Amino acid sequence: MRQRYTDRERAAYHEAGHAVVAIKVGVPVSRVRIGDAAGGLCEIPAHRARSKVHADLAGMVVDLAGGIAEQLLTGVPSSGSGMDRQHAATKAAALASSGLQADELHRRALGVAGLKVLTSLPEIERVAAALVEHGTLTGKAVWRLMYAT
Repeated sequence: MRQRYTDRERAAYHEAGHAVVAIKVGVPVSRVRIGDAAGGLCEIPAHRARSKVHADLAGMVVDLAGGIAEQLLTGVPSSGSGMDRQHAATKAAALASSGLQADELHRRALGVAGLKVLTSLPEIERVAAALVEHGTLTGKAVWRLMYAT
């Protein structure tokens, strides 16, 4: 692990974490991009999930994956994952209104996200490198990078 990472590299790890984990949990990715300044976006189109509960649970895992990937790969806690954690908490609260406990859902989603990131580090690194080089990748390009041999 290097000592210093540029904002662009950190954003690439963060967004690659979202994109790779999304694909691994069956959530399609339209495009992922990083900007010249810190920050980026993983675009996920509306898709048909088995149920709203399944969509929200998968969404929570994807929301949390970016910050986890960035922290694992750079060794520094992500400064940009606050909104991601808030999105996950909002989904957990919505599910809690249907009888499930929000804190338990959030904790489990965090565990699943961490496991998915840990088992996908080579793919996340490949996607992040391509993001640093190109700035924007289509979902198909992310998929090809993930499953390249």
